Amino acid sequence: MGRVTGTVEREVQPLRRTRLELIRVGWLLAAYAGIRVVGLLVLHAGVHADQPPPDNPFDSSEPAEPSTYDELGAWDGGWYVKLAEHGYPDHLSLVSPREDSTAPLVFPPLYPMAMRLLHLMGMPALSAGLLITAVAGALAVVGVYAVARDLIAPRAAMLAALLWAAGPMTVVLSMAYSEALFVALAAWAMWLARREWWLTAGLLALLSGLTRSTGLAVGAAIAMAALLAWRRGETTPEPGPSTDDTPSPRPCADAPHPRPRTEAPHPPPRAEASRWRIATAVVLAAAGAPSWWLYVAIVGGRIDAWFAAQQLYWGSRFDFGASVLQNAWRTLSFDGLLDAVGRVVQAASLLAMLAAVLLLAALLAHAWRARGPRARAWWPVAAYAVVLVALAVGSAGYEASKVRFLVPMFTLLLLPARRLATAGRTAQVGVVGVAALMSAWFGAFMLTVWPYAI
Repeated sequence: MGRVTGTVEREVQPLRRTRLELIRVGWLLAAYAGIRVVGLLVLHAGVHADQPPPDNPFDSSEPAEPSTYDELGAWDGGWYVKLAEHGYPDHLSLVSPREDSTAPLVFPPLYPMAMRLLHLMGMPALSAGLLITAVAGALAVVGVYAVARDLIAPRAAMLAALLWAAGPMTVVLSMAYSEALFVALAAWAMWLARREWWLTAGLLALLSGLTRSTGLAVGAAIAMAALLAWRRGETTPEPGPSTDDTPSPRPCADAPHPRPRTEAPHPPPRAEASRWRIATAVVLAAAGAPSWWLYVAIVGGRIDAWFAAQQLYWGSRFDFGASVLQNAWRTLSFDGLLDAVGRVVQAASLLAMLAAVLLLAALLAHAWRARGPRARAWWPVAAYAVVLVALAVGSAGYEASKVRFLVPMFTLLLLPARRLATAGRTAQVGVVGVAALMSAWFGAFMLTVWPYAI
């Protein structure tokens, strides 16, 4: 009787765990929706406040009546709408920043072409972008939770996902911006690589590179996971589920230890197949962004066409952090060229980069010290963060956009979330609530008061 009860318990336990995880995911999606609604309400209040709209120095037309819907398609959203309505140009003109009819070539194709598909089916382009962002945001927050769930406790993983949703400039998770789609692809690619579903993980990483050039970070994460799996020489994840339906037998405590196996002269066929999948996944993961750069090079007639367009139209180039240091000096020295609003944004940009560097240092230190069966799993998420932080800190361009660059860096929140999980429930709710309110205010501020790109 006891043996039958134990068998039933073993069969029911996975169902209970699945049910519990689904409940957690349901609460997570509800909380995510609440954070987004708060952000939209604050933005709506800011748009309809009794103040004139911000003076856009690049727009000489008469200011129109403000609209929350239009603000959700501001700046990069406007470029995506143009791409959805008209497609990509067939040439690249690098004459003047004001002659920017071919500038949309710098935007990778997955997000705007998904918008275009819905637009051709009859949906307004901006509405299509907002719909894609909403669906991708829900997939992204669950993906962030799934990645965190492999590394930290369930409550800490929930907090990591919510802190990501309530981070600075996450207003773009409600806009026609590509961050939500990118994070969804990145998170699920890393989650699948953890389980060694190599080809699917590589495909998602490829798509992330066709969504944003920061797909290079996803490629680094997949490459790190592949390197660890290759060195481990196993075809099953550790400590994920087994690759077949038959549970592996566990020896009794008093059973004799099996003799060590001698190495075979050649790897078995299954290992060879696994190595082929690993290699293919790494190639796919690394090919996303370079594929688009190659396409722009062919259209533009020069090998560095994508980089040249970035520098001409947005002043974006890799300067190894010189612009960040210059921004820090201007902020700390109270440069007279900055007005009050500019000083707030410049300070926020500096604090964002400083926080990213400090959190990255803590993540790398933890990955180095990690022990146990999950130790290896920290290195792919750390590699992802290293590339993102290096690109954000080392690139010049619009300083205000650097706060937005924090949005894909969800792996930096794993350790703060684990620390927060040790606090009381009131403290956890308070921290997430305050973060959501501050995020909502800052997003509305950047869209309704700050007159430049975000």
